[in-house]
Amino acid sequence: MKATVVARAPASDFNSDVAAGIETVRRRLGAIVESVCGGAPRAQDITDGFGIYRKLGWQIWNVVYSDDALAAIKHLPNPRTLKVWHAAARKQGITNAFSSCSTG
Repeated sequence: MKATVVARAPASDFNSDVAAGIETVRRRLGAIVESVCGGAPRAQDITDGFGIYRKLGWQIWNVVYSDDALAAIKHLPNPRTLKVWHAAARKQGITNAFSSCSTG
């Protein structure tokens, strides 16, 4: 039997692709947060401004303002919690919490 060789992309390419994707998410979330809360808000400002619970405000703040894009991934809210975020953003006049913002 002949072994099949599978080519793999270098880990650095994978990390770069993931970092680029999370940067897009961070930029869009940041635009939404700052349109409601102003520049450089605290996690509590996000909680109060969007009327969401504290853990979600903290998660959004960490995703947007973490110094390390790859480290921010662990703070991404789960799909159920993102529904809460979308509803809160709609109440603040954001019609689509992701596609209404430019990708920069």
